[in-house]
Amino acid sequence: MSLFSDTLSEYIKSKKLKIYQLANLSGIDRTLIQKMISGTRKPANRGQILNLSRALSLTHSETENLINAYCILEIGEENWRRYKSIQQLIQSFHIVEPTSNISINISDFSFPDLCNTKVIHTSTTVNRILHSILLQESVHPDGFIKMMVQPTYFFLLNCLTSINFEHTPIDHFICLESGPEQEIVNLENIQKIVPILLNCRKYTPYGYYDHINSIFSSSIFLPNIILTSRYMIQISSDLSEAVVTDNVELIELCHKYFDVQQTNSWPIFEQLKSFEEYLHFMPSGQSISSSYCIMSHPCVLSLLSPQILQRILNISLLSSDTLNMIQSKFQLSSEPSFSTFSFFSMEGLKQFCSSGTFAEVPAPFYSSLNKEEIQYLLKCIISLSEAGIYHPRIFRPNNFEIPENLCIGTVSRQNSAIVFNHPQKGFLAFDVKNITLSSAIYDFMEYLQKEETMTYSEEESLQKIKEFLEDHLYNQ
Repeated sequence: MSLFSDTLSEYIKSKKLKIYQLANLSGIDRTLIQKMISGTRKPANRGQILNLSRALSLTHSETENLINAYCILEIGEENWRRYKSIQQLIQSFHIVEPTSNISINISDFSFPDLCNTKVIHTSTTVNRILHSILLQESVHPDGFIKMMVQPTYFFLLNCLTSINFEHTPIDHFICLESGPEQEIVNLENIQKIVPILLNCRKYTPYGYYDHINSIFSSSIFLPNIILTSRYMIQISSDLSEAVVTDNVELIELCHKYFDVQQTNSWPIFEQLKSFEEYLHFMPSGQSISSSYCIMSHPCVLSLLSPQILQRILNISLLSSDTLNMIQSKFQLSSEPSFSTFSFFSMEGLKQFCSSGTFAEVPAPFYSSLNKEEIQYLLKCIISLSEAGIYHPRIFRPNNFEIPENLCIGTVSRQNSAIVFNHPQKGFLAFDVKNITLSSAIYDFMEYLQKEETMTYSEEESLQKIKEFLEDHLYNQ
């Protein structure tokens, strides 16, 4: 027996259908259905799952449960959970509206005149004072934040995404589980910090391996530590008690603690400071034979002709070295030995053709593509796809929502990058330094090449591009 056979059996019983009735309604052989229920046979493909769903009149949620059970049957629960974690991480790259509506006057919090250390009780009071300290730090000209807190402290995360920390350096030390069986927990914790990554330009998350429960358990005295230019606050594991101080000697001691912590940690993401730095980071050379990319529209930068580049690039913002680099980097995948695997949505393709803009390039650096240039690029995709050089995969509707302005690319398990073209904060690019995360991103891309529940096949995707080119561009 398997999760799939148990789930299918449960739905058949709840819908009060006989096996022969289900066979007639679904068009699937009765003997095959019986073997699916007993766990001795798997469904042949996603189409059979959908046929069973329609025959059983399953709800959207029930159909999703059945499809998930089928995926687990195909690839194993651990792999399924790993891929699901990456899918959720990708979908967390969107602009978050502030969730913290607490209004506190910065002057509301102060120490008694004769006491520079204070004990705080109740989680409400701890959060109120922490919010006040963070507000003060956000407007301090030399402000900074260093913290050793797990991403499960949601109030703190909400503060960091709702307060403007545009110029405040934030170093965040996150404990990751050292056991290989805890990879999913680590990926889930990394996912939680994505909103901070997008809100705070100088935010650097550091990882270190240990056992989370041994460091942040109730037996450890005030394990959560937050240091600013004026205060140190230590918070209990249940976040209901704290000690806050502005004692200079204690603050200096805490600085030494974080210095030691930094030597034993490594960046999870390292922000690339500029588009030029991002260009330097983009891989090239004989050792690179393929690239994977997920974003809303097809990957077309490397297909731009010299004539298109000359027309759309804003030369005044680019040095001659940068121009030469763009020419060489963007032309890499036109080589017959280089393969491009591009995952995108049909809606993203339509939006790209409507706007002529790229997700992975800062808006000031170029002008939008015109209709003829877009047609040229789609023809290039079709031609290279038919030659086996370009591999398009379109996500099925309502199956995978790609955040607008996001681009995730990888060429190996050790080399992944994330770009988010933030409409307010501008171009954000990150080198994924955590090998576990980078490897999981690469494996997820490879998985997408073979699975059929989330994307159309290459042949189906290519046909949809051809139909779109015919229907939506030639007939305009």
